Amino acid sequence: MSMKLSFLTFALSTLVSGAAFAAEPTPATATGIIQFTGSISDSTCNIVGEQDGVKGNTIDLGTNTITSVNSGAAKEVSFHLTTKTANEKSCQPLKTADVSWVPVNGVWDNNPKGLKNIQGTAKHAVVKLMDDNKTLYSSSHNSVTINDSLDTLKFKAQLGNDGQDVTAGTVVTAARFVVAYK
Repeated sequence: MSMKLSFLTFALSTLVSGAAFAAEPTPATATGIIQFTGSISDSTCNIVGEQDGVKGNTIDLGTNTITSVNSGAAKEVSFHLTTKTANEKSCQPLKTADVSWVPVNGVWDNNPKGLKNIQGTAKHAVVKLMDDNKTLYSSSHNSVTINDSLDTLKFKAQLGNDGQDVTAGTVVTAARFVVAYK
């Protein structure tokens, strides 16, 4: 009888411990990719957006008529990225810099080229982002090398349409910039 009791105890403990192991969840696994970016330079500067002497991260394209936007005659707005040291003094980096622009939504609207209106209410509106020579940024042209006047990196922006007539409303979009000094 003692042997039967020992065997029964052993069998019950095996079932209980097996159930305990089965109750533990299997760890889930997930994979992904993280992109890391950076640069190495002898000289780095803080970069601040500036329009008409006002520093900030918003460029005001003003109010344009539907007709002027659809015809490509919307007001062109100049702005620049200014290089400054941590204590707001002018900073002269090295001789050249590559400046790249990437839409925050990751996609250029290429008909015509521009930043999609991602948060505004105007339909079919884009913001044309250009270098100082009026070359449009796009998926095939998203970087420019600047060789002079590196303390002021000049750009232009203009409201446009995506190939269809715009409707009245607001335009809100954004792009990330990367400046790599050479």
